Amino acid sequence: MQPDAVAEFVSAFGKAMNADRSKEVETRRKTKSDLEETECKLHGRYDAIADGFRTPGLLQKLEDTEAKKADLEVQLSAPEPSPVRLHPGLPEMYRKKVADLATSLRDASIRTRALDVLRGLIECVTVHAGAEGGRPVLELEGAITAMIEEAQLGALSGVDHGSVKVVAGA
Repeated sequence: MQPDAVAEFVSAFGKAMNADRSKEVETRRKTKSDLEETECKLHGRYDAIADGFRTPGLLQKLEDTEAKKADLEVQLSAPEPSPVRLHPGLPEMYRKKVADLATSLRDASIRTRALDVLRGLIECVTVHAGAEGGRPVLELEGAITAMIEEAQLGALSGVDHGSVKVVAGA
């Protein structure tokens, strides 16, 4: 994988994901606030009815407010938004890990063992011709795809986790 391209993707993806999560948290906070306000209105209307006020308008407002409360409670019954945020330094951490891996693989004392571990994670490699004379695309299959999925924090939905495609370098 190209560290600069991955770093750019991770940075943009992290910003978008963090913005979405912040928006979800704010929406939930607003819904909780609306529910508290609605419950307060209901109590006031209950008190008015208890004090003998029984007008058709008051009863209609009571029914509408109870319906709104039920709707807000349904919205809040959904799981809370995930508190996980992607660290803004993730692209640099990735670059460092790739550089460290490259350095480690140059060490003759561990290279063979490390390459054996990496090979054991890959069941199959399929080479596809690049678009219009571009670089070839390698499709990796095996346990390495699960590692990449974990590295992405499971944040990508709709991705085929059975294989991973990478562009071959020089």
